[in-house]
Amino acid sequence: MPQVLKATYFRVYWGLKTKLPFGWEKVEDPHYGVYYIDHVNRRTQYENPVHTAKKQAVELTTQERTRSEQDSTKISSNTVLGHEISQSTPSPPAHE
Repeated sequence: MPQVLKATYFRVYWGLKTKLPFGWEKVEDPHYGVYYIDHVNRRTQYENPVHTAKKQAVELTTQERTRSEQDSTKISSNTVLGHEISQSTPSPPAHE
């Protein structure tokens, strides 16, 4: 997992469980219910931004793990005892 992703994931998971990120505001409106304002990017959303960030971090971690597993599978299927093997099928011997 890349270092930045680790830092983001742990900060979101451990440090921001109850705190909103910088620039966010929670609004409890009797008509619209609870929603969140991102003053930095000038947008609103119903989902808590902490939960959104946590979900994205988990998705990125899963994608990174899958990509890493796929890469190691490619390497192991193309390598025998550290030597790369050819993927092409050898031609049959020519008849004279």
